[in-house]
Amino acid sequence: MQIKKEDKKDRILKSAEKLFAEKGYANVSISEIAKDAKVGKGTIYVYFSSKEEILDAVALRIFEEFVDGARYALEMSKNLKEFLELLAEKLSKDVENRSKILAMFHRERLKDRSKYREITSEYRKVFMAAYERYRDEFKIPFDEMFAFMRGIFMSAYTMADNITEESIKIFLKKILLCFFDVQKDMDCGSGAS
Repeated sequence: MQIKKEDKKDRILKSAEKLFAEKGYANVSISEIAKDAKVGKGTIYVYFSSKEEILDAVALRIFEEFVDGARYALEMSKNLKEFLELLAEKLSKDVENRSKILAMFHRERLKDRSKYREITSEYRKVFMAAYERYRDEFKIPFDEMFAFMRGIFMSAYTMADNITEESIKIFLKKILLCFFDVQKDMDCGSGAS
């Protein structure tokens, strides 16, 4: 039985993601990725020219999952509150492994900011669509909203080693709903007694 090309590539990326998350980018070799993916070392070079390119592809997959999650939240929501709740739900999935990979990507590969812009451009488009749909509820300019959202998600991901996925989901929901003032029955710590 012959394994399809895409299946091999997918196995390579899954193995790389797992090994990078477990051992750290610098501590993983191409040979280890090949062994874990059950492919020959040469097979990896059919798809990727370097370990850096593998990391880029793994990070791109994670960003694509973020974009898909944001699109899902936008498609399924009827108002800003639902959008933010669904977004927090989707983006908190598998946060521990994702956070490690994204931290490696930022550390190892973001010397060139164009790579970051390239990877996050689709993410920005989805948020622009959400902003256009719920413009009256956002109450702030798009660039401020997008910067806030990116900052909140990056903060959540940096905490991933220390708290559970469920806690991150709760954190994201509370911060987002309170900031955009769509959760009237939640204690948002306004300081008023």
